[in-house]
Amino acid sequence: MRALLLALALLAAGTALAADKRAMTMADVHAIRDVAGPSLSPDGHWVVYTVTSDNLEWDKQVSEVWRVAANGGAERRLTYASPKSSWAAQYSPDGRWIAFLSDRGEEETTQVWRMPADGGEAEALTSFKGGVSEFAWSPDSARLALIAGDDPDEPTKLPDGEDGPAKPIVT
Repeated sequence: MRALLLALALLAAGTALAADKRAMTMADVHAIRDVAGPSLSPDGHWVVYTVTSDNLEWDKQVSEVWRVAANGGAERRLTYASPKSSWAAQYSPDGRWIAFLSDRGEEETTQVWRMPADGGEAEALTSFKGGVSEFAWSPDSARLALIAGDDPDEPTKLPDGEDGPAKPIVT
């Protein structure tokens, strides 16, 4: 009897779901959010990640940094850079900071920004004319290793005399 009741309940639920089916629309496509780049806090209690969504007002995709407890719970948006974006968040090894890439700011080039690990106002840590494409924390949380470009208006000369990409900065 119990099995029959369970089967009837499942059948009724399936029929209700079938009645709700409809064709996917462009509004549905624009509502899809991409979640990427998770980074676990050193104590294992928190995860920061990037959520990318379509912003129709600015006709572009916008990414923001979010945080959630590793064991689940309510998510919390940490950055509000729209119409600019923030992504690639990482906890510092000491757990005090979250650093991330963002194209916010007056120069509109990608730089490394930092905020307290529990959220708050972000501050720029770099200001390279050519921007920053990747970074990593030093084990003591005191420094960053960067992949950054030099002045994009001053390309290097290749051996054949042609202009090459901007000069890399090596320290």
